Amino acid sequence: MNNNVPPTAPAPPSDEQLIRLAVQNLACHPQAQRRYVQMGWMSRAMGNLSRIGEDLDTLVADGRLDGEQARQIAELRTLVQETLERRPDLVDEAGASARDYLFSSALEDDDWETIRQRARKLHHALSGEMSVFISIMAK
Repeated sequence: MNNNVPPTAPAPPSDEQLIRLAVQNLACHPQAQRRYVQMGWMSRAMGNLSRIGEDLDTLVADGRLDGEQARQIAELRTLVQETLERRPDLVDEAGASARDYLFSSALEDDDWETIRQRARKLHHALSGEMSVFISIMAK
């Protein structure tokens, strides 16, 4: 007879974890981002950036973010929202189901490069020396 207690389900991610993941997804290489689009992760990341980035005061008050990090998150949120308003097809979810999408040049235009570089700088600000993106590489 097995007396082991089954593991409990993990707690849902916190808003801090979700905002950090959103920034990371927006900072990744286009090849990874295309896969994230196919899996629905990119839309979720942009949704979390929009929702959580709307009110960062709680995360700052709790000491989860500092004021500069919150400012940079708000700037990235605004950049993504303004780009989506101008280009509703920014993520190109309609064309993402085809296997060829992974090998295309989708998400490699000037708008995406601007978003990606801003997200990379922010990822470094959030992660410090643990950032996978070398700060001198971010434009």
